[in-house]
Amino acid sequence: MPRKPIPAFLLHVAFLVTLMAFVPGTRDATSHVVHTTGNAMLASLSEGRSVHFERPHAETRRGGSDTNMLGRTTGRLEYDWRVTFSAYRRLFWPFATLAALILATPMPRRRLTWALPIPLVGFFAFFMLELSAFAMVINGAKRPVAAGEWSVWRDLLPIAEAMFNSPVMNFSLAFLLWAMFAAPTRALDTDGLEAMLRRLLGPGRAPKAPPDASGGALQSDSDSTDPEGSGR
Repeated sequence: MPRKPIPAFLLHVAFLVTLMAFVPGTRDATSHVVHTTGNAMLASLSEGRSVHFERPHAETRRGGSDTNMLGRTTGRLEYDWRVTFSAYRRLFWPFATLAALILATPMPRRRLTWALPIPLVGFFAFFMLELSAFAMVINGAKRPVAAGEWSVWRDLLPIAEAMFNSPVMNFSLAFLLWAMFAAPTRALDTDGLEAMLRRLLGPGRAPKAPPDASGGALQSDSDSTDPEGSGR
């Protein structure tokens, strides 16, 4: 199978991501899948805790948020904590990018039948585990602590919040899964990209030769170039 040039590959990836973004119902479908899966996974946790996913009410909705993650204690109607976020932004965009990267990478159809679904399922599983870990840290941080005692969960909470709010981890995982399952180094032609980078960066300067044992300078290969080409 011929290798695909990098510019054509990037164009195909951008086209596929845009196409998937314009499919009707993707936003509602993404939040529905997250809510259904999250409510099944986290309906019962240790120490009588549970996590419930639902659409935010109008008064709690911010920007494009589509999900409320609520932490509750068994036997209590009110929630102990709430996290409002956009499942569409946190899940759909890296998920669509991963799918587009794999579909745009040349490979036999037989390989595509397993190289596409396995990383997509793995990415979704990672996202749900990410939500579970974040809920576990919040539950731990909400536990009462006696005066003067140290709580590792409260120290971990700012780190967990920063990791949850950053898209770096999810997109990094998407690129890692693409590299693992699509074998892009064998399918993509990087020669054109390397030539373009050489044109943009320009010719590099030849390093100065170290002095020889007699104190003079060793002659380098660059000293033997054509005088007309050297600009002298």
